[in-house]
Amino acid sequence: MKNERVKKIAVSAILTAMAIVLKTYVSIPIGIQARTLSIWPIPIILVGIICGLKFGLASGLITDIIYFFLFGGVYNPFYTISAIAWGLCGYL
Repeated sequence: MKNERVKKIAVSAILTAMAIVLKTYVSIPIGIQARTLSIWPIPIILVGIICGLKFGLASGLITDIIYFFLFGGVYNPFYTISAIAWGLCGYL
């Protein structure tokens, strides 16, 4: 039981770190205007699928908060709710 929880924490941590890196450095430009396709929610969705609801929600929350502390800007809680929702989508 404890070993399974440790595996879930490790997978969640690795995929959360991957989401932060993807959110920071990877976006695919679409069209002529300044539109981009972000692929950072994919690891958060995978956390929701692999580890379950609690870990998916926590992964989205942690990803957004760490990104805010690293790169600053104006904090908007609606962006955090959006990131948490990606973890919920993975669970559903």
